[in-house]
Amino acid sequence: MKKLIKKYLDNSASKKEQKILSGFLDSFQKKKCLQEYNLNEYIIYDKDQFYKLKKKCVEADRSKKNYSLAQVVKYAAILIVLFGVSTFLYFISYENNKIFSNYLNEITITDTNGEIKVIEEHIVFDLQKNDSIIDNISNEIEYISINVPKGKTFNMVLVDGTKVFLNASSSIQIPTDFKYTQERKVVLKGEAYFDVTKNKEKPFIVESWALKTTVLGTKFNVSAYPEDPKSSITLIEGKVGVQQQNSKSKNEMQIMHPNQKAVYQKNNNEIKLTSVKAINSIAWIEGYLYFKNENFTQVVRRIERNYNIKIINKYPDLNNESFTGKFDSKKGIEHLLNVFSQNIPFNYKVNKSEIIITSKTNKPMK
Repeated sequence: MKKLIKKYLDNSASKKEQKILSGFLDSFQKKKCLQEYNLNEYIIYDKDQFYKLKKKCVEADRSKKNYSLAQVVKYAAILIVLFGVSTFLYFISYENNKIFSNYLNEITITDTNGEIKVIEEHIVFDLQKNDSIIDNISNEIEYISINVPKGKTFNMVLVDGTKVFLNASSSIQIPTDFKYTQERKVVLKGEAYFDVTKNKEKPFIVESWALKTTVLGTKFNVSAYPEDPKSSITLIEGKVGVQQQNSKSKNEMQIMHPNQKAVYQKNNNEIKLTSVKAINSIAWIEGYLYFKNENFTQVVRRIERNYNIKIINKYPDLNNESFTGKFDSKKGIEHLLNVFSQNIPFNYKVNKSEIIITSKTNKPMK
C-alpha cells in the first residue's frame, strides 16, 4: 500500500490504482491512514497531491466517525426507549403492588367510581345510610364490591334491608340499588350468612362459583371458597331453591327446608341434600370455629383464613385424619392445636406468621 501511496503522490498511479487507493481510504480509519502509513513522510513528493490525499483520509475518517455516531445515537435511542418503557412498567407495577399491599389486611369497598376505601371492622356497614358510597344518580345498574381479608369478618346491611355477615377471606359484589332489577342478585366468593328481607316480587339470588341460591325471604349460610373441593348452603329459616351455577332450567332446582344442607362436590358434579343442625354452620358469626368430621386439609384451610396465618404440614399422615370440635377463636390458635394434638399427637412451632407441624416421633422443634 505504501508503494501505491507513493505512486499517487508522484502522479504515476494509474486510474485503476487510484480507484484502489480511493477505496482503501474510504474504508480506513484515520489512525491507520495517517499513523500506520505515516503520510507525512510523502510530503516531499507533491505537496498538492499530499494535501489532497491527507484531506481524503481525514474525510474518510469523519465519514467513519459520523457513521459510528449515527449508530451510537440510534442504539442509544433504542436503549433510552427500552429503559423508559421498563421504568414506566416497573413504576406502574410498583405502584399497583404498593396499593395492593396497603389494603392487603384491610376490609375494603370499591365504590361505583372505582375508588378503594377502607372500612372499619367493628361496625355494621349500612348501605341504606351511605350515600357517599352509592353514587348512582342514573337509571343504570351499578355495582360495588366489598373484600374481607383473612383474620377478619364483616357485617353489612344492603339497600333492601337484607343483613349480610361476611366471613374471613371473602368478597361480595352487589348492585347499588335493586329498583332497576327484576331480582336482587349478589355474587359471593367465600362464605357469608344472609338474613334476607322478604319481597315476593323480587327473589334474592346468591351466585357463587358452583351454586345458585334463590330465595324470597329467609336465613341461610353459603360457603363457596374457590379453593375448596366443595361448596355448601345451609338453611336456617324459610325456604330456598338451589341449583348448579351453570344450570339453565328451573326444573333442576332443589327445594331446601330448615336444617338442611346442600353440598356440591367438584369431583362428582352433584348436589346432595342432608339433614344437619343448621345453627352450627353460622358459629363463625359469634366467633367460633366449628368442625364436624372434617379432614385435616380442610381444617388447615379454615384455620389459615380465620387467623391469617400460614400452616406448613410436614406430617402428611394427619391429612388422613378427621376432626370434630367447637373452639372460641379468641382463645387463640395454640389452644385449638393443643386440643387436636391431644387426640392425634403432633408437634408444632409458631414462627411469626406461619406454623410448622411435624410428627410427634420427631424431636420437638425449637
